[in-house]
Amino acid sequence: MTGKKLLIFCAVAGTLLYGVSAGVRGDIGLLLNPVAASSGQSYEGVSIAIALLQLAFGATQPFFGWLAMRRSNRFVLTLGAVSYAIGLALLPFVHSMPAVLLAIGVFMGAGAGAVCFGIILSAIVQRVGERNAMLISGILNASAGLGSTAFAPIISGLLSTGGLPLASLGLCVPMLVMLPVLWAMTAGNAAGGTDEAAGARETAGFREIFREAFHDRTYRLLICGFSTCGFHMVLIEAHLFSQFVSYGIEEAAAAWAFSVYGITTIAGALLSGWLSTRIATLIGFLFLCHQIGAFLSAWLGGLCVTLTGGYTLVWCMDIAVCTFASLASLRIR
Repeated sequence: MTGKKLLIFCAVAGTLLYGVSAGVRGDIGLLLNPVAASSGQSYEGVSIAIALLQLAFGATQPFFGWLAMRRSNRFVLTLGAVSYAIGLALLPFVHSMPAVLLAIGVFMGAGAGAVCFGIILSAIVQRVGERNAMLISGILNASAGLGSTAFAPIISGLLSTGGLPLASLGLCVPMLVMLPVLWAMTAGNAAGGTDEAAGARETAGFREIFREAFHDRTYRLLICGFSTCGFHMVLIEAHLFSQFVSYGIEEAAAAWAFSVYGITTIAGALLSGWLSTRIATLIGFLFLCHQIGAFLSAWLGGLCVTLTGGYTLVWCMDIAVCTFASLASLRIR
């Protein structure tokens, strides 16, 4: 397979792979109450596990990038899909806080970190060439919104039909089905990813890159914006569904609201996707800050519900940090 057919195949395969990974992670809030009820843990406890998932998703990506360079993109993506599936399969069987943290925070978090944008983009670019990197980047970014749009009603339907066991099994299936897809997508470059000498030269320059970046006011302001973005998005993804249900909104209607949220993220992703192919190291650190914000909102949302019995306090926090980030962004030149 060569030329346009190869490009189309890799774009579709990457869209499916990242859509499944990002879609399940983005709709994790639909599983919060079912996991809490099944495991016997509190809303706050499961929120902490989701917070750990978000942090692991960002923090493990540099490691998996290094591992892909040493082994292959195929190896890392396979490892991630299997880890994700294990975490999902464990959900009906966890009945203690350490087990919940292991399933959601470790297995699902590490799986999401391995089946991430950067690894998938790298695998595809090796097949189709760097001249198509910008196009593939935009498509992959949009697939995250497509995944959230598709999985919200699917998860809701599985939960209403067979509870957490059926939802867990139903989400494992696409993860495992993706294995032959990613193997086909990475065919021909499975023996290694990046030239080690080039990698060593890049590593040697990382300290200087970060030194210059942190002396730049614009980069510091971007950190404020990205961390706020993570806080806001994961507050929606982890807690808004449960908030809707607590107000008496039917779960199916709340799930469709999540689908609308997924659709609205696609346009922005298409416009910004090209940026990820440039200044990758600095963007990677900004994304880690994004996930630190995500960790805080997932955790604080559960804590606020436990302490106050409602969501008002955490939304006031969100308004405050969004206002701060807006003012910071206005100062970016």
